Amino acid sequence: FLKRKGLKRILLFIGGHIINFLATNFSNYLFIGEETKVNRYRKYSPKKKFSIISYYPVLDYYNQSTRKVENKEIIFGYAGVISVSRGLEIFYRLISELNKKLPDYKFGFILAGRFESPAEKIYLQKFESLGIKFNYYDWTSYENFSRYLEPVHICLDVRPPNKIYERSLPIKIFDYMALGKCIIASNYEPIRKIFEIANCGVLVNPIDLNDIVSKTIELINNPEKIFNYGLNARLASEKFFNWKICEEELLRVLREEL
Repeated sequence: FLKRKGLKRILLFIGGHIINFLATNFSNYLFIGEETKVNRYRKYSPKKKFSIISYYPVLDYYNQSTRKVENKEIIFGYAGVISVSRGLEIFYRLISELNKKLPDYKFGFILAGRFESPAEKIYLQKFESLGIKFNYYDWTSYENFSRYLEPVHICLDVRPPNKIYERSLPIKIFDYMALGKCIIASNYEPIRKIFEIANCGVLVNPIDLNDIVSKTIELINNPEKIFNYGLNARLASEKFFNWKICEEELLRVLREEL
């Protein structure tokens, strides 16, 4: 939607609202994916009953793989749709700066997923040129992708701002938590609320490279934080952010509404 321009973008915007309005008012009950979207649906149908059913992971597919930093080796990771708009350039610049500022450390980066644009595969060569331990894994099934990230110490979700990212929760945040990983993420309100509950990493200004680098170095200088944030992430996933919780809510609604 954000890539559309002019009249087409306006028509898509209006059409989307009309479809949502009709679907909301013809339904008997609403399942909403994120708390941040509740107000929108309340405007469409203020009296409609609803539950929040989020995109939480099935923990059976995620082995806790919280890693202690050893021998000054730190591996970063990202999984999902791969693009500059989702932070690819930021990841490259971050690791490039860390290489310069912390020459005694050995850095690695694991990238797993599908490139949104084939032209951006040039970044594979750019990462390899950094002289780090770099691995790229292509798109795979939901059941298997988490294995690629098991060696990772710190997972990244640092997206440049746009109207969608600033108001939405990336699904991969919960995947990283299920794996027990320390997370560095954009300081957007929906993500901030999760981090306040989970205490699972650090939030950064996604348009300020100095902020991203300095907070990452602060983590690296305190490796026990990386480990403890990872433990917190898995604990929060087990308590609050897993599919079993959503499943129980779905069953409750079905029992009460049918």
